[in-house]
Amino acid sequence: MLHKPLELWQSLAMETNNDNFSNKQIETLRAQCAGIKTVNPDRLSEFHRIFDACSDKAILQLAKAGINFVSALAVNDCKRRGLAL
Repeated sequence: MLHKPLELWQSLAMETNNDNFSNKQIETLRAQCAGIKTVNPDRLSEFHRIFDACSDKAILQLAKAGINFVSALAVNDCKRRGLAL
């Protein structure tokens, strides 16, 4: 179930050159991730790999977007990077 949203997120990050997400992209990702109930810990490295490729601005955007699972992980990444929320 996680595979499709993860692929979508990776695709969106590549489209934006990892600098900024459009409102439409955020809404699409929010809708795709809404049904996720759990995330296999083995898949977290895939999230981290995508976060590492994103700019600080994009990570802050994701952290504040209210996207199921993604925003919580983005908040953690902001803390790791020393970014104020």
